[in-house]
Amino acid sequence: MREMIKSASGKTLGYKFDTGNVVLLQDASGKSIGRFDKNTNKTFDKTGRAVYEGDQTSALLESE
Repeated sequence: MREMIKSASGKTLGYKFDTGNVVLLQDASGKSIGRFDKNTNKTFDKTGRAVYEGDQTSALLESE
């Protein structure tokens, strides 16, 4: 399932894709920003480094 993420002003910031065990995050241009792995309960940045416990994909989008 694809979810569009928008700012308060309506600008598209990015997209979340729930593929079952993994939630993928892309910026508005389609570039991969990171992912959340439901099995490990960790959020990974675009380099593959675990940066948060739990689903913090929104924080990754804000840091771009």
